[in-house]
Amino acid sequence: MAITLNKRNIRALSVTLLLLLLVLFVTQNARNVSVTVDDRQVLEGVPLVNYANVEDPVSVAAVKPKIGTDRSGQAPEPAGVFSPAVEYDSILSRSPVVIFSKSYCPYSAKLKKLLAAGFKFTPAYTVVELDEHEHGPELQKYIAEKTGRSTVPNLIVNGVSHGGCDDIVALSENGKLLDRLNEWGGSAVNVIQV
Repeated sequence: MAITLNKRNIRALSVTLLLLLLVLFVTQNARNVSVTVDDRQVLEGVPLVNYANVEDPVSVAAVKPKIGTDRSGQAPEPAGVFSPAVEYDSILSRSPVVIFSKSYCPYSAKLKKLLAAGFKFTPAYTVVELDEHEHGPELQKYIAEKTGRSTVPNLIVNGVSHGGCDDIVALSENGKLLDRLNEWGGSAVNVIQV
């Protein structure tokens, strides 16, 4: 059977070939599905760093498939993508007492000095300098959502924010800080006055 190549047959073959290429392309790239999040288009499976216009990496977590969850119920992030929820949980797991601070903040310095000079914590507390943390602004935004406190310092005991410098200094001046620290820490932490 001979096929004559006239304009009509060539056009039909060209269209067929283009359709086959399109089908092949779509099937090869089916994993990179476009999803709209907060009026931004994000591709699943592509690292966040490829998106200069994506400001909030937490938004990307909302479109990831739920394989399992961390303690906060957030979907796990692929390697190389920062998750404030995972980082926050990791920090809280280091010690029952955590101070979120900024190295240049005079209020943070005052709180750290008060606690270091006047009290001994067992286990020792953890200080996180948000201005020195690689993802400090993102982490601080998440901490504000979780604790209701967007400023530093932020004293967290057993996962609960108990205030900033003014709150803790007031308790110290009233002679109530040691009792409160032990009350907040429960059996997870022992605090003695030095």
